[in-house]
Amino acid sequence: IFDEARCVGHGDDGRTITREIVELFGPYICRGIVEHCEWYFSLLLFSLHRNKRDKMVKAYELRSMNKEELLKQLAEHRKELSELHVAKVTDGAASKIAKIKSVRKSIARILTVHNQQQKEGLRKACAGAKYMPKDLRAKKTRAMRRALSKAERSQKTQKQKRMAAAFPAVKFAVKA
Repeated sequence: IFDEARCVGHGDDGRTITREIVELFGPYICRGIVEHCEWYFSLLLFSLHRNKRDKMVKAYELRSMNKEELLKQLAEHRKELSELHVAKVTDGAASKIAKIKSVRKSIARILTVHNQQQKEGLRKACAGAKYMPKDLRAKKTRAMRRALSKAERSQKTQKQKRMAAAFPAVKFAVKA
């Protein structure tokens, strides 16, 4: 699997072994030790040479999609994950086993963006309402949620109003 003259060869699955791999595993490849750890080597090849389909979805790309597109992509990723789990059980290729993590993270990203979009839609719908559902309210801290508002703080009791009228604050003029 190794061409020592050019430092480039091909793995058992046809993927090219590049200089990065040679730098990491050069001595082992030359000695033929890698043949005993094909699984790890395939995993390394997969991580260094992902094709475009294998890449995880980006959140900013998902935000531009509508609900139907998100749910369609979610279904595709879930189907792919189930296929990967089957491949794992049936001793599939190491590259498929290594892909499980990225697919799970992609599913999580899709669900996160979907939930954020749903909450944003609910916030817009409840914008003018007197009461808002608790999960849409600002979290803050318990003390901050219970603190008086500015209007409540500025209010005075009847006794404070009477005292302020009877004994107004004395204003002094300072002569320069």
